Amino acid sequence: MIKLAIAVEKEKLATHYAHAERYDVYQIENGKYHLEKSIPHDKSNHLQSYDELANNNVNSIAFDMIGDEGFEHLMGRGIEIYYGQKGDIHLFIQAFIEGTIQKPKVYVEDQSVCAL
Repeated sequence: MIKLAIAVEKEKLATHYAHAERYDVYQIENGKYHLEKSIPHDKSNHLQSYDELANNNVNSIAFDMIGDEGFEHLMGRGIEIYYGQKGDIHLFIQAFIEGTIQKPKVYVEDQSVCAL
């Protein structure tokens, strides 16, 4: 079983981890998935969101961009990161299940894109 978190912004994959309104945690097993829970994102306390994801045994997370520090926090909690993902949540999950999503090997972000 895999627990995949999706950073959600306006009902799509979030443009940036920090911009997420919530993290929807999906349970994936035997080629099927269902929403297990939604975790609200307190944008003033990112450390809490990293811990909350880890405490809910999230294995992987998807979104478009993240800062270096956030990347390190998630990786340090053993969460596999799928960044550079955009658009429809359910299309992403289906591609994830089918194995057609490639995990990026190198992480680089232009820090000017997030003005939080």
